[in-house]
Amino acid sequence: GGDAGEDGWFAVHLTKAGIYQVLADAGEHGTAALRDYEVRFGGEREPVELLVQGSGIVRGRVRDAAGRPAAMLDVLVLLASLGEPNGSYGLPEPQASERRLEGRGQFQASSRTDAQGAFEFLGLRADPYVVRARTDPYGSGYPYLLTRAPVPSDGVALQLSFGRPHLAVSVVNEDGSPWTTPLRVPARRDTDPGAVWPARPQLSVFPASDEAHLLGPYETRLFGRAGAGGETVFEVDDGRRYQVGLLGGAMPWRPVEASVPEGASRVEVTVTAPEAGAMGALVVVVYDAQGAAVERGLVIRVEDLDTGAPLLVRNSIFRATGPYRINLPEGQYRLIVEGAASIERQHGTLMSERKHGRFVTTVRVLESRETTVNATLSQGARLRVRLAGSVGEQDREALREQHPDWDADVIEYRIGRAAFALLAEGRWPEPILFRWEVTQSSAAGTHLTSELALGSEQTSELLPAGRFRVEARLPGGRVVSRSVVLVEGETTAIDLSFE
Repeated sequence: GGDAGEDGWFAVHLTKAGIYQVLADAGEHGTAALRDYEVRFGGEREPVELLVQGSGIVRGRVRDAAGRPAAMLDVLVLLASLGEPNGSYGLPEPQASERRLEGRGQFQASSRTDAQGAFEFLGLRADPYVVRARTDPYGSGYPYLLTRAPVPSDGVALQLSFGRPHLAVSVVNEDGSPWTTPLRVPARRDTDPGAVWPARPQLSVFPASDEAHLLGPYETRLFGRAGAGGETVFEVDDGRRYQVGLLGGAMPWRPVEASVPEGASRVEVTVTAPEAGAMGALVVVVYDAQGAAVERGLVIRVEDLDTGAPLLVRNSIFRATGPYRINLPEGQYRLIVEGAASIERQHGTLMSERKHGRFVTTVRVLESRETTVNATLSQGARLRVRLAGSVGEQDREALREQHPDWDADVIEYRIGRAAFALLAEGRWPEPILFRWEVTQSSAAGTHLTSELALGSEQTSELLPAGRFRVEARLPGGRVVSRSVVLVEGETTAIDLSFE
């Protein structure tokens, strides 16, 4: 391939004679194609002339359920004849290649709506298109169909609606003026808490502690992205509650709660930046139940005392680093120290199991002072679960509505697997992990999962002792739960059924 210059001329160097398809993509000006062009070496050759075409235009505006502009929304236009249920990039063949070789304009293009929710695509074919959207900028497809029927590419402005629940967050100083200090926003890759207190403030959104397990066992924060007018947008679920605040620097974590009503689309949230002070330090020395020092195979978690949000999580799996020194702003925190399994990162296989239970305390960190905590770990407890029940068409339909990008095979695999969580009032939920054997794969070996299949019976990995509620949730949304008391050094058996 090659790029044409401003005068339209291009040159492509070939190493083999033969029959070629010559394609040109001129973006908003359209495309061109020359089929079955024969290349021979030697002698003079006439220049190749490609005529770019693409008179089609699809433009319009997207609004949310409340009539406000759906700003910074990823949208896709796709030739209607190539459409498929999930809006993915896996287009049908040979149809897609045939359309490309016709050279009459682009048959697929993506962009993002502006501050007014407007979009425009030029250089398209003069054929009908569909418009799709996605809320996950890192997703592989555009699962949400915005056009009920194919629309002509005649340039007539479309008025589209997308019920897209989201938080629009603004940060201000205590006097109400806009906060101009640079901050980070967690992206998909860093939604888990870091191992150190961030030096630079991060705009963070945590779910309410009693709803955090609904995110799944491997995410604790929401990812966001820049919106219009200095706002930051976080996609959320309606009917849920969230904690929104600045995490990092020498500022204390002082979130505001945002409730998203059922059927809501845009919820505006204003965060006031708290005054920064001097940092303090927390030093943690860890011992096992027999009094021996423990320096590896641990997780140390610092939680907000009021909301349960995990502000900092430090893992010590492979090497000894204790005693552990953690810098924190002045304030009260919940400190949790517990054993952790060792997981091989590339394939996710289990290298060594969790060997210790949990230590929990409340600690106060003072400015410019060092506070030492001696943490003695418990034995831990286990849970034996027998899961019964069946799924029906209502479960499948609910799952299809929640995940329109999943195909039938994925739905059938996921539909009968329930996710387990250990819940306690005012505390951050904990996934209940079970062993899962994988064969005939590059990741063959033992893995850990928070899911059990209906009809199975299994014993969990180590859990903290205490009074909890065990919840099992099918992907379609059905839930069963029961209270349980987990005892140090013992395995407690329970039966749960989705009947």
